[in-house]
Amino acid sequence: MESENNKKIDLSIPAMTISFGTKSSNTSVANVFASKGIKTIRDLCMCSEEELVRLPTVGYGRSLHIRKFLKIYGLELGMTEDELTAYETNAREEEMVAKLTEAIRELLPHLADLPNQTQQLNEASERMQTVMQDLLKKLEDLLVRVNHATELFYVERVAYENYKKEQAKDLWEKRRIELAGYLFSKENGCFCSNKEKAERAVRKADILLNLLKNS
Repeated sequence: MESENNKKIDLSIPAMTISFGTKSSNTSVANVFASKGIKTIRDLCMCSEEELVRLPTVGYGRSLHIRKFLKIYGLELGMTEDELTAYETNAREEEMVAKLTEAIRELLPHLADLPNQTQQLNEASERMQTVMQDLLKKLEDLLVRVNHATELFYVERVAYENYKKEQAKDLWEKRRIELAGYLFSKENGCFCSNKEKAERAVRKADILLNLLKNS
């Protein structure tokens, strides 16, 4: 998941970093959060929107405010432990890359002052080469870890989505069988064989379920 402005936030900071406009509003929401064990941004992200909407004083309006706040930092409601762990890993690695980039920027002005000092320039060049090689090695290691974490996240996400689809498919088939059985029991009055009654019941069940699905 990418944040809108590439911003990251520390998941361990208090959930009440989010302001709801007035002191009384903040106090009422803070009390509700405390009663439900929602202490940090991580705790908040692990709540579903349905859970927040049902909380007293929160409701749909404030849950929408929370979603907008989290979106700025590439977060959302209903996240899993694995998703949040991947988010923290990416945040730490981005911070390390930023520090390494800043270190390089600080070194460049010093190199610009050495053109007339051949020996010092050569020594500085050698040091810089060593530093750059070390930095490149660290950056390569970071990229490998980031790519691995990203691939793992998406593999797990696809597996989870497939699992949900299979669960939904199994539940739908169970309802189809139950409804067909009920309709079959209502076919007692027709002069048909059990096979014909069963086929009629299945067709009726499919029609009803399709109507329900499309409604």
